[in-house]
Amino acid sequence: MKSTFRVGDGCLQVRGLAVHFHAIYDDEGVYLIDGGFLGAVSRLESALAGIDRQFSDVRAILLTHGHLDHTFNVAELQRRTKAPVWAPKQDAAHVAGTYPYRGLSRICGTMEKAAGLLLRFDPPAVDHWFEPGDELPFWGGLRVIGLPGHTIGHCGFYSEPRRLLFSADLFSNYWGPARKPPPWFNAHPEMIDESLREAMELDPAGVLPNHSRRQLPEAHLESLKSLAKRRHL
Repeated sequence: MKSTFRVGDGCLQVRGLAVHFHAIYDDEGVYLIDGGFLGAVSRLESALAGIDRQFSDVRAILLTHGHLDHTFNVAELQRRTKAPVWAPKQDAAHVAGTYPYRGLSRICGTMEKAAGLLLRFDPPAVDHWFEPGDELPFWGGLRVIGLPGHTIGHCGFYSEPRRLLFSADLFSNYWGPARKPPPWFNAHPEMIDESLREAMELDPAGVLPNHSRRQLPEAHLESLKSLAKRRHL
């Protein structure tokens, strides 16, 4: 499996077995959106080398939410890059690994606790907290889009100039049609349809999810539209 996929000008998808993350870059530096899961640090190093960059070029690490498969490497990446970490304020407990899961999502909590112990998870130190609607000064400007449901603070990042939405775990499309995340991974499942509607109302030209098949943003957008249609949104 090729681990680096150039999905657009100044944007790489660093692919893993089940979860991907993104490295965006311009003349000012590199900005990571999430940190991937197992083996992602070495894959990122290779991806950066492919664009003549290195860890010292990373200027910020942005988190879409606090689940372990997105935060697992962030403390290590902090040490290697010296870059500040930005994260959604409402997901502080998730990032720290202390969120009190309830209902069906307790399955997710049990899985995260077991994996954290087994893999010796080191929670990242967050330098800056943000909220929906905030504008982050990276890559020409990234607007924080609140997309709660998967977690209460789950968010995307929207590049207005490119009309590109990094949609995180709003949906997945590894196999077959796009789907919402499995119910046991969602802390607030009742909020997901509204988040799907919020994403559609942005009218993006492309979308980049974290759990997906290898496709360009325009193809992922068609998957999102199909899901929204099936949900009668």
